[in-house]
Amino acid sequence: MRPLIAILMLFVATTATNAEHAPGQTPDDITLGSVRLTLGTPQDAVLYALGKSYDVEKLTESPQFSSWLVTARADTEKLTAPKIVANVAFRQGKLTSVLKNWEPENQQKGVEFATRLYDVLTSFTNEGRSNCSIETERKKDPGYDSKAMFVTCGAKYIRIDILNGPHGETVTMSEILGQN
Repeated sequence: MRPLIAILMLFVATTATNAEHAPGQTPDDITLGSVRLTLGTPQDAVLYALGKSYDVEKLTESPQFSSWLVTARADTEKLTAPKIVANVAFRQGKLTSVLKNWEPENQQKGVEFATRLYDVLTSFTNEGRSNCSIETERKKDPGYDSKAMFVTCGAKYIRIDILNGPHGETVTMSEILGQN
């Protein structure tokens, strides 16, 4: 658990200086449960809002920078170890970055999927296809639920489908040359 915290701290420290938005630009936000976090929000307000639903632990603090680990409360989930929800960082008392944890419960399956996604994205990058768009769609019918994700880069795209039907859940991932 401590190596993961160290990685989170390193990520937050290296990205915190790049998280500020330009004057006149719409602030970016991210939601953790029912708490919406917006860059630039004062530290006390963020920690108070998060503290209502999560355990919040200080990781590091200096006069200019602080980083906090946000975990699920042990009383709300039956956990053997704290489940990391996010890491929040502040510079000069203002929220500068949020790292929201999306890692899967089943690490083996997650690693398999992430490795395949990495491989297909690497092939796109090696072909010079890095200016891409992302789309999602969802279709629900009685007894059938379909979610699709598209990463389109020129005439090539990646399609990932999650199908939930009468025979259970399946996932497909394809690299396609043609029109989406």
